[in-house]
Amino acid sequence: MSDKNTEKQQAAATKKKLTVIVAVVVAIIAIILGFMACTNNPAPNSADSQSLAASQSVQTSQAQSSSPEAVKEYLFEVTHKDGTTTKKTLTTTETTLDKALLDAGLVAGDEGEYGLFVTEVDGETADYSTDGGWWKFLVNGEESSVGVSSTNIENGSTYSFVYTVD
Repeated sequence: MSDKNTEKQQAAATKKKLTVIVAVVVAIIAIILGFMACTNNPAPNSADSQSLAASQSVQTSQAQSSSPEAVKEYLFEVTHKDGTTTKKTLTTTETTLDKALLDAGLVAGDEGEYGLFVTEVDGETADYSTDGGWWKFLVNGEESSVGVSSTNIENGSTYSFVYTVD
């Protein structure tokens, strides 16, 4: 008789464990469904996802093109060795001046420990070893304490290079 009681107790314990497991699974499903109902966002199908992504891409590009931070306009001035000055109004989406001027083909130089060392501006090369010439860099008429690689482009600013002989 004790074997039958033991079997009944084991069956009851197994039934109780299964009931608890089923209750936990049901509770988890209820919580998940509750969160989904609260967000009120139906799961998009594949076509909806592609359409949404395309729409967001268009909105992002429109926001970037209309944002005053995205496109910056600045004045680029060069005073050449012969004293003539060239002025150009430029626009860019770059953040730093070195990238913008390199992209525009207006400067060339050597990358060094501190960034771009400008040796050529507007097609004219300064060679210190031949005539002591170098390019002085100015921001809004003031000699800059940093180079073009460390200069963030500000909308409406003037960036100048002056051929200088020591």
